[in-house]
Amino acid sequence: MDVNQVKFGNYSIGSSGSGAANNSKENASEAQTQNAQAQAQGISASSADSILNALGIAGMQNLAFISKTEPQAPNPADYLDENRISDIEAAMAEFESGVDNIANVLDAEFPGMFADDQKLALAAQIFAAE
Repeated sequence: MDVNQVKFGNYSIGSSGSGAANNSKENASEAQTQNAQAQAQGISASSADSILNALGIAGMQNLAFISKTEPQAPNPADYLDENRISDIEAAMAEFESGVDNIANVLDAEFPGMFADDQKLALAAQIFAAE
């Protein structure tokens, strides 16, 4: 591959010294087939090539850019009614108090055996199993 040749899928830009001699017969038959198809559709081969080249260039130019924004916490009121929000808050309060009670028992029974995150994970698992 020549330094000046750039390939995009099946299309290449620039000249290739080594590949052109090997593929000349294949390229000639493909070009004849494309010319016959283009003429059958009423499009000249040169305009079909220029259309494909334009589409390839447009595809390279129209890249998607993702802009980073600050993450915002969702507002539950946008999705739920007040009764459902209060039910969820009550369930979370019950869960937190139950996990805290079990974590305190684990700390009292096995002092210094668990790190805080391990103790809370085990307490949450025990509470969920009840």
